[in-house]
Amino acid sequence: MAYFIIHRQLTQSQLKELTNLPASTLSRKLVMLIEMGKLIKKEEPIPGTHIFVYMLNGSILEFTSSPFEMLKRINLHKNFFEALLEKIKSLKIQKDEYFEKYSSKVEFFLNRFQIYEKCVLSIHPLLEEQWMSIQESNARNPLPIKQKYNDLESIERDHLSMFVNSNFILGQNRAKIVIVGYFVIRETLTRDSIMELTGLSASTITRVLKDLTEIDLIYIADVLKSGQFIYKIKPTLDQIILTPYEHILKWKPSLLEIKNDLEQNEAFLNKELGYDTIYTVIIQYLQFISIYEKLLNKIKRALK
Repeated sequence: MAYFIIHRQLTQSQLKELTNLPASTLSRKLVMLIEMGKLIKKEEPIPGTHIFVYMLNGSILEFTSSPFEMLKRINLHKNFFEALLEKIKSLKIQKDEYFEKYSSKVEFFLNRFQIYEKCVLSIHPLLEEQWMSIQESNARNPLPIKQKYNDLESIERDHLSMFVNSNFILGQNRAKIVIVGYFVIRETLTRDSIMELTGLSASTITRVLKDLTEIDLIYIADVLKSGQFIYKIKPTLDQIILTPYEHILKWKPSLLEIKNDLEQNEAFLNKELGYDTIYTVIIQYLQFISIYEKLLNKIKRALK
């Protein structure tokens, strides 16, 4: 996608030259990106050839980490928790301690996303203009949720599925994301309770718990009489949700350096293919980072 953002449109042979990926891999990736709606394949090949051109399906803004995408994502999850809370309230089951605790947790998640949404909307006037289209788009394509549930456990599984597919935890394998997801929902877990919830093997769970402890994501909160450890998640929900956006801020020094280099060498580079697009993307990212800095500060103040 980075090459498409820079060049706007490319043939498969041009992609092969840029990436050194095998033709079979490129073909598979191109089909996947077309199915995802990120690329368009031109209907007719280049005149006199059998070569097709692929191009971005949308503007550069739609393929970068813009505040627009952040608002869309936050609204999508707020809607999910609103619907989930309604499903919980409609359950005809005994309101035990687990029910009360989980209901409170979902209400907390909903409250947090309402605060995020309000802060994002207030930080950038252009977002308010696009607010209606964001709501309409998310209403047409909501996060998956069943029409009817018979028990709380199935609601919790869909809650977990949403978390796993939302990329809140970046760069981790699926087993680790599932376990972190249950920690976010339940806060405290033992190895046996994780095994019962996930069906993962004891060795996999032991390895993941060790990894999560080493990176300070969980810690040993207590020990059962049986000698089994009770683990508890360390970061708050806010830290987990906002960390990916805080990582974006770390790119600011590098982006400023690239921007300065491009401007200082403009006379030599401005005739090169992709120069204008690269410069435009760098400027947009720096603008986004400025917005994120204000936004994260505003959210942190709102949560105090």
